[in-house]
Amino acid sequence: MSDTPTFEPKFAPIPIQSHEAEMRLDRWVQTQCPQLGFGQVQKLLRSGQVRVDGKRAKGEHRLQIGQAVRLPPFALNPHAPQGEAPERPKPAGMSAEAAWELLAPWVVYDDEDLFIINKPAKFAVQGGSGIGLNIDKLLEAMAVEGGDRPRLVHRLDQDTSGCLIVARSRPITVKMTELFRNRSVAKTYWAVVEGIPKPTQGRITLPLKPYNAGNGEKKMMVTTAQDKDGQRAETVYSVVDKAHKRVAWVSLKPVTGRTHQLRVHMAAIETPIIGDRKYGEEFHGEDWAQLHLHARRVQFPHPRTGKTVDATAPLPEHMVQTFDAYGFQEKG
Repeated sequence: MSDTPTFEPKFAPIPIQSHEAEMRLDRWVQTQCPQLGFGQVQKLLRSGQVRVDGKRAKGEHRLQIGQAVRLPPFALNPHAPQGEAPERPKPAGMSAEAAWELLAPWVVYDDEDLFIINKPAKFAVQGGSGIGLNIDKLLEAMAVEGGDRPRLVHRLDQDTSGCLIVARSRPITVKMTELFRNRSVAKTYWAVVEGIPKPTQGRITLPLKPYNAGNGEKKMMVTTAQDKDGQRAETVYSVVDKAHKRVAWVSLKPVTGRTHQLRVHMAAIETPIIGDRKYGEEFHGEDWAQLHLHARRVQFPHPRTGKTVDATAPLPEHMVQTFDAYGFQEKG
């Protein structure tokens, strides 16, 4: 038997290069170890197997030039065992990495507890009849070991674009739900409507209730304060700009969060959101194929730190084109 000792290979810390400065640690790890899935990277970070300058670090840590990251040996060897698969089954054909690659270009805010995406118009938030890929399905694919997964804390209509908040864990989901319940989340929507609201600033306080519109379609309608089935609904609006007495760019701030509230309220004051074929008449003389309603901004106290989160979502292309056509100068 040979007396020659057996040495395990040593993996030196990897220095951070200039082009990697300010990159999130979890994303840097995935660029170095593309064979690892999203859940596996998160497990390495939680268990302290990734070290920055010899110390544990969280996924949202922003790397700096001069720092060095040490990775576990198997992470740098694509042929080594990669650990146990997450306990929660993934949607068929969808990996955590693939789901994040789809969501990442839409992210407008991101930290260890939550992220906010600019949801595209016509991309469904949840599944349903005739709906294929949706936001909730992507989040399900991002489940980590033990079954926890990012979760939606509110909803947007399929045709509405803009800020959508996602909690990374169940505890943060609970805290965000409480913020919504206490109306501590301020939401600002931008819309383009047919006609000019009068007055140009106001508050709409019309109760709403659901009804069956036939053919299985469910809609909301304005009702009276005496209707026991009615739900209180309140919207603050302000005209930002207008063009030729035909259309107006309006800022909308929902005080309550009823289904289709903004769409029904704007139709109720005879200035429907253009492109709204559910509640407003088709805009005459133009082919408005898409709804012009965008969740522009969200503001709320961070559920863990209490610091203000303030995220803004760029306008979708169809609204950019409409703004250009009518000379609306985007601001704020």
